[in-house]
Amino acid sequence: MAKVQPESAIPMYAILVMATVSCVIGLINIGSAAAFNDVISLGVSSLYASYTLTESLLLWHRMRGTIRHPNQMAGSTWHANELVWGPFHVPGIWGILLNAFAVGYGVIVFIFSFFPQTVNPDAAHMNFSCLMTGAIMLGAVIYYYMYARKVYTGPVVEIVPYQVS
Repeated sequence: MAKVQPESAIPMYAILVMATVSCVIGLINIGSAAAFNDVISLGVSSLYASYTLTESLLLWHRMRGTIRHPNQMAGSTWHANELVWGPFHVPGIWGILLNAFAVGYGVIVFIFSFFPQTVNPDAAHMNFSCLMTGAIMLGAVIYYYMYARKVYTGPVVEIVPYQVS
């Protein structure tokens, strides 16, 4: 799937596989609306878990003051694990409040994405995406400790001197 077609410069096989998977997921709705809702709920909870995790880490670094401004970089040594603000950010208390609001909203949506559609669901209409999300997280942790931590080396960081104008 990683092959790029030379005449079009697009990964045609990857696009076809993803289109097929999307169509198959769409066909789940024909068989069971509850199963389709579980799959959609799993996607929503996964997206909001990843968003909320990164927003929480940004808020934590904001609160600690460990993100440097580009003007502080002039004449100093930059280390690969340091965080530096990009071209846009909301400084001060407003940035902290916005990050805190985003984290709170993400936590609320994450929790509510596991609720069933009806008030008193039976086993056939229960939302089992909480179980699926937990199983995926547990599987990822097991995979990391059994295999990935031995072979993963991390991204290659190219350090380019920052020019302050």
